[in-house]
Amino acid sequence: MKRFRPGILAALALGAAVLTFSAAAADAMLPGRPCDWNRSERLGTGVRHLLFQMTSPRPVRINVLRIDLRTPKLKLVTGSGDPDRGQPMPDYPGGVIITRRQTTRNFVRDAERKHRIRMVAAVNASPWSPWCKPFNHRYAGRLGLMISGGEVISAPERPIPAFVVDRGGRPDIVTVRPDDNFRRWDLALTGFEIILERGRNIATPSRRPEPRMVFGLDAGRRYLYLLAADGRQPERSEGLTTAECAEWLRYCGATDAINMDGGGSTTMLVRHPSGRLERLNRHPGDSKYDRPVANSLGVGLPR
Repeated sequence: MKRFRPGILAALALGAAVLTFSAAAADAMLPGRPCDWNRSERLGTGVRHLLFQMTSPRPVRINVLRIDLRTPKLKLVTGSGDPDRGQPMPDYPGGVIITRRQTTRNFVRDAERKHRIRMVAAVNASPWSPWCKPFNHRYAGRLGLMISGGEVISAPERPIPAFVVDRGGRPDIVTVRPDDNFRRWDLALTGFEIILERGRNIATPSRRPEPRMVFGLDAGRRYLYLLAADGRQPERSEGLTTAECAEWLRYCGATDAINMDGGGSTTMLVRHPSGRLERLNRHPGDSKYDRPVANSLGVGLPR
């Protein structure tokens, strides 16, 4: 797997937690100095934020959150199955309902009410079907493995990669199989591909730069990393390949990572100490539109 040579640090704006880099060579990508989370923005107890802005080999804007999973009473949550789960989709022949699509922002609203928490951060998660014209189907199906609060919302039909949290609160990134014991997990969300495994970049090569959402974990499973890369924005942010996402998360401290649903679904919301809920990433075309997605992952603390 190709490694990216370090870039040159051009500017550092600590107040805004923005790191801006200009690389020395066309194939450079990563900064030339170690990632320093002490210089990051604190969004809440156990939640830190860094924004990286690259100028070459192409412009890229990357937001990374680091969640300290040892934070007392911190809770990871996802959504629920639709009341009509298992029924045929009314707007897609052959489709079976698993969840009702909703924006990550609306997920935050519902999850805060249901779990009586204050959401600090939330991101989109799993890919789904159908995804075809007119792209506005009400429901999502074929989610692989989805578990919420110990309830199996969807089970996989074949081996698939997933982000999981066991009943004791320990997270992992694993390949799950249809005959696995799903009862051991409290939360599970399927992704596209494991791209970083025990510190080794195993991403499928030659994937073009795109907007990306990637989850990562450190070796001790203390920190959860959430990476959102902006893309499809000429001269501002053209996106990352999956291999580059793996390198970036390793740079930030992860040893394992999984590529989740990206493209126009990519959404990263944070709650600032002031209480304001902000979307950190910008969608292709800089639209104000938030895409309804199959499910989301939220990071919450008691009110």
